[in-house]
Amino acid sequence: MLDETKTIKAKDVVNNSDSVYGLMQPYILISDDSITGRFDNLLQALAILKDAGWDALQMSYTGTSIMVLVENTNYKSKNRG
Repeated sequence: MLDETKTIKAKDVVNNSDSVYGLMQPYILISDDSITGRFDNLLQALAILKDAGWDALQMSYTGTSIMVLVENTNYKSKNRG
């Protein structure tokens, strides 16, 4: 089970890909670390999330770490039509 109230590690999304269908928040943060700069888990996690209806909005890169803000395109607010 992924905790959408905290930053989610890309590796956790890859290891438990079916759990992304249970995420209910409009936005989540995905993080990954890589000494080599390849970020393979992040790329796989973003592909999994895209298939589940999520879109990457913004990225922050700090040398060996990366964070991505991802939007749930299936989210419907109670106040939106």
